[in-house]
Amino acid sequence: VFCVCIGIGQGFMPVAGYNYGAKKFDRVRKAFKFTLITDTVIMILLAVSIFIFAPSVIGIFRADDAKVIEIGTAAMRAQCIAMPFMATTIVANSLLQSVGKSIPATILSCCRQGLFFIPLILILPKVWNLTGIEYSQAISDALTLAVSVPFLIWFFKNLKNEEKINAQGMLKSLLIG
Repeated sequence: VFCVCIGIGQGFMPVAGYNYGAKKFDRVRKAFKFTLITDTVIMILLAVSIFIFAPSVIGIFRADDAKVIEIGTAAMRAQCIAMPFMATTIVANSLLQSVGKSIPATILSCCRQGLFFIPLILILPKVWNLTGIEYSQAISDALTLAVSVPFLIWFFKNLKNEEKINAQGMLKSLLIG
């Protein structure tokens, strides 16, 4: 399911990069909004489906072990709750990468599996035992969302400034030329 989210983000990247480079900032905003909404809706639909059928999905791998199905179902359902968050983080990362904001994009790339997941998977089992393991990835995704939002606010605020500078430059060239 995560690959679907990444695929949508990768499809968005050339659209964002091309329009950003062409200084068509309104198109960047529209493409971002469309991609974010589309990706979020798809992730919600997939999350609901997987949440409902989690025992059956886990049973494919180990139908003969009720404990594995119980533990796997809990972990999968926890991840389903976090799936809609992934849309924002992936689209934000895709946007930042495609417009050359490499430092924020790198930070976001590191958040999900490195900065948050590794400490969580080491600490939470000591606090919540097996539940800590089951919820580590979902909590990591929620924390990554919390980092993504300020980066998006920063980007779109700067985009407005770039738009003003671009408009002033165009006006100057019309007056001079």
